[in-house]
Amino acid sequence: MKRTIPFLLLILLPGCEGSTLERSDRGSMKKNPISIRGWIAGIDTGAPPPGDVFAVTSTDLKISPYQSQLFQETNLSIEGVVYASGGVSDNGSFVVLDSPPGDVVLNFQAPGISLVQLRMSGIPPSADVLIPAIQVHPDRIEILDPKSIAIRVPAPAGGERKRLDEKAIVGEHQVEVWQVPLRDMMDRRDWPVPR
Repeated sequence: MKRTIPFLLLILLPGCEGSTLERSDRGSMKKNPISIRGWIAGIDTGAPPPGDVFAVTSTDLKISPYQSQLFQETNLSIEGVVYASGGVSDNGSFVVLDSPPGDVVLNFQAPGISLVQLRMSGIPPSADVLIPAIQVHPDRIEILDPKSIAIRVPAPAGGERKRLDEKAIVGEHQVEVWQVPLRDMMDRRDWPVPR
């Protein structure tokens, strides 16, 4: 009997230790991840841009080669999450996949700008968050069209579009959460088209 107790402790202790780590470690993959999408309308480095000629991109937006290069060189990450994937395209659109739900800090680091953050809270599991038209400043992120922020979650099978009672916060803006049929969320991994 005395030999059985130490043996059981050796088996049970690692299990207890792992469950504590799982609760506190945001670096491991979580269930029901969210996607965060949007686009950068501009990056203000605090310095005057070079006098280049505006180029027209495939989306018919006028983006200077200088801004396009800034977009491509901008790093995007989720605070404390090592597995989230994504990036910024040359037209400023961005996608981050596999972020945990709940409270999220989105980091932007553009050339000539130290790290600036966009904080979100109350993001429900399996949500798709669309943040259109942000301006990256040297000291902050500005959401240019807060009324267009959209947060969607998939409805159960056969469910229809409806507004849920819960709300989330994106930056300083309170945002309604909508439940939509799964077919309406097929674009949650796609690059959004800036407009």
